[in-house]
This record gives sequence, structure tokens and C-alpha cells, in this order.
Amino acid sequence: MAIIVQEIYRRYKAGEISYSKFKLLVGIAVGEKTIKIGVLTMLLAIPGINIVIGAGLVAGLVYSARKFAADSL
Repeated sequence: MAIIVQEIYRRYKAGEISYSKFKLLVGIAVGEKTIKIGVLTMLLAIPGINIVIGAGLVAGLVYSARKFAADSL
């Protein structure tokens, strides 16, 4: 979340967005991430579903790492 807020702050300091727009964008970004983490935590607490969700998260991580490694070479 800090990286997202830092980027929004950079845009605010550069004069690209107003202070009210800055507050709105930070609120939306932090709210979205908070809801996402909350939903994942709730799903991981349900027996049976946690295996599927965990496998999906690991598969996504492996896919991202593989794509990053391929793009870096």
C-alpha cells in the first residue's frame, strides 16, 4: 500500500492532482487493499476452501515469478 500512496503523493506534489483528489485516491486505494486482504483472510479460514485458495495464490506467485524471470533475461 505504501508504494501506491507514495505514487499518488508524487502526483500531488507535482501538481497533477488537487489535495481533495489526493485524499479521495488514497482512500480508495487503501480501502480496496484492506477489503482484498480481509476477504482473503476470511476465505483462508474456511476449511476445504482454504486449500483451493492457497493453491491459487501459490500458482499466481509462481506464474508471476516465471514471467518476471523471462522478462528479465
